[in-house]
Amino acid sequence: SGLTASTPYYFRVRAINASGSGQYSATSSAVSTLANQATLAISSGASKTYGTDLALTTSGGSGSGAVSYAVTTAGDGGCSISSAVLSSSGNAGTSCGVTATKASDSTYGQAVSAEQTVTVVKADQATLSISSSATKAFGTDLTLTATGGSSGGVVTYAVSSASDAGCSITGDQLSTTGNVGTTCAVTATMAGNTNYNTVDSTPQTVTVVAVVPAAPTGVLGNPGDAQVSLNWSAPTDDGGSAIPGYLVEVG
Repeated sequence: SGLTASTPYYFRVRAINASGSGQYSATSSAVSTLANQATLAISSGASKTYGTDLALTTSGGSGSGAVSYAVTTAGDGGCSISSAVLSSSGNAGTSCGVTATKASDSTYGQAVSAEQTVTVVKADQATLSISSSATKAFGTDLTLTATGGSSGGVVTYAVSSASDAGCSITGDQLSTTGNVGTTCAVTATMAGNTNYNTVDSTPQTVTVVAVVPAAPTGVLGNPGDAQVSLNWSAPTDDGGSAIPGYLVEVG
């Protein structure tokens, strides 16, 4: 032991007993071999998120040899490797096989890992947010809208906290039965698809606010001595807020 690998050595042997040493044997030669490396394994995981690259890593091996990677089973993942980074063009659920190789050095021979199957998995969508107003006019419906997401899937809405506004949703229309100042919370959901998971928005609190009242009805002027006496009926819709007075415009 202790010899330099890949170096030729020459040997001869003689026997020794109580009377002394015998003659040497004929000379023999041999070249010492490189040692086996410790087991090399790919440690970067068996899944890769759709739309992102996977940095490949290894554990094990021996010596100072460089590590390289190769796609050894193409599969349906459309995989390629550049500078120890695995890319793929396949959809979620597709896969490919990858192998690592640690080169030999002056002491250890080359080591090759077992093949690692890497499967593409669904990605999380970008943040989804409700973009419609956080206030809803009393007596009218609010059209709900959302921004963000990644799948381009159908967006649906739900009342996540009924509170005291008496909210309900039909399609993208938010209705309420509560008075001004009442609230409810609404959440949007964008459906997933082959490559993306479903995503929910954070709840949006919607507050019912007052609007201007409707016009008074039955306005009637009764003429008098240099004056007119006016009579009218209160608006049929007060806009959700009590009417403390009226403004009369004279033209």
